[in-house]
Amino acid sequence: MMVRIGIHGSPLKTAGTPLGIINLEIPLDSSKAKGIVDKWQVTAYTNNTNLAQHAINNTFLDFALIAAYSFFFVIGMLLFRKGGFGLASKLALMFGWWCLLPGALDVVENFYLIQWLQGNIYAWQAPFVSVLAITKFALAIVLLVMNLFGLVQLVKEALNKK
Repeated sequence: MMVRIGIHGSPLKTAGTPLGIINLEIPLDSSKAKGIVDKWQVTAYTNNTNLAQHAINNTFLDFALIAAYSFFFVIGMLLFRKGGFGLASKLALMFGWWCLLPGALDVVENFYLIQWLQGNIYAWQAPFVSVLAITKFALAIVLLVMNLFGLVQLVKEALNKK
């Protein structure tokens, strides 16, 4: 799913937006977000659309990725909790709901991105969305590491049973 969205979003990587849609997710200020959107609105993508519309389509695809990675994080958290990592497993039990937080933040972020790509950008939104995106990425990295530890533990248990 990530590969598919990455391929679909590759036209959004331009000289001004080397990270593509990520540049719009973390603009830090509204003038930067507006500059990206303005450029994408006048850059043709196909005969009947521009890069801004392509970015909207890419953002809608992201909702499927949100569901997939949220499911992955839930399964991973369950494995991690079962994995016997002492205090870390207890913390996973207490804060297990965190595995849904990156997806929730991403949904809110996508709402604003779609609004921006349609030309509705307000000054207060860019710092807010940047905080959402940075928090989402940080939590996702922590959860990914926890999921990998849980998976390693599961493999070790399976090998020890043989």
